[in-house]
Amino acid sequence: MKDTIEIAGMGRQMSEFKNSNVGSYLYARAEQDEINALRELATVDPTDTETIYKLQLKAAVRKHFIEYVEEAIIAGKNAEFSLDSAKDF
Repeated sequence: MKDTIEIAGMGRQMSEFKNSNVGSYLYARAEQDEINALRELATVDPTDTETIYKLQLKAAVRKHFIEYVEEAIIAGKNAEFSLDSAKDF
């Protein structure tokens, strides 16, 4: 139960972070950087493995940041649902 409460709190905090000025800036920046890296990847010389690797890594890091934020929010909502459901019993 304690873990569920902590996860619910973390989800709320992550949602607040995402909606804050700093969080929304970082989230939007990560989305745009990922798109830019993928666009650049589409035009890079296919034999330039170093640039391909760097662009893939850049896109992946940004994508993971976005995924971590979203996963934390979803986990928090699921924990809140579990807590609310437990109250009914």
